[in-house]
Amino acid sequence: MHLNAVNFIAGENINETCAKYIAEALSTNKEITSLSFIRAAIGAAGVKAIVDILAKSTTLKKLEIRSNELDLTSLQYICEALHTNKTLTTLTVSYTHLTLPTNREVQISGVAVSLKKK
Repeated sequence: MHLNAVNFIAGENINETCAKYIAEALSTNKEITSLSFIRAAIGAAGVKAIVDILAKSTTLKKLEIRSNELDLTSLQYICEALHTNKTLTTLTVSYTHLTLPTNREVQISGVAVSLKKK
C-alpha cells in the first residue's frame, strides 16, 4: 500500500514548528502527490519550509493551503517555489486571511491555479 496524499486539517494543532517537521519528513518521500494544510496555523516559517520541499519535489502535483493566516512573505515564498517546481499542477490558496504590511487584512475567498508546462 502506498500513501500518496497527506491532509492536515487541524485548527491550531498544526503550527510553524509542526510544518517544519512535516516538511523535513516529506523531503525524502518520493510518493506523496497531494499535500493539504487546512485551518492550520503554519505561518510564514511553516510555508517557507513546505515550499522549500515543493521547489525540490518531483512527485507533488497538488498543494492546498486553505483557511490559513498568510502574509506577503508567505505568498512570495510560494511564488518563488513555483519558478523551480516542474510537477505541481494544482495550487489552491483559498479562504485565507492575508495580512498586508499596513496591518490591513484582505480576505482571499478562493484562488485555484492550474499550472501547465510550457
